[in-house]
Amino acid sequence: MRNIARDATGVPASPSTTGRLAVWNQRLLIGAAVFILWAASILALQAAGPNARAMLAGEGMLIVPTD
Repeated sequence: MRNIARDATGVPASPSTTGRLAVWNQRLLIGAAVFILWAASILALQAAGPNARAMLAGEGMLIVPTD
């Protein structure tokens, strides 16, 4: 790993560049949160079984015959 000298000069970013990066960071965070929630719901449906999946698919209430 290389060391950076204390007297090294940096190039400051323009305000428009930092603003664009902030917008993209926010979009990336929102996209990641949506993806995580989608994946969690898919995993929950897989664990719930076929009856829960059928109700979520819009088939209405399941009719279960009584004994």
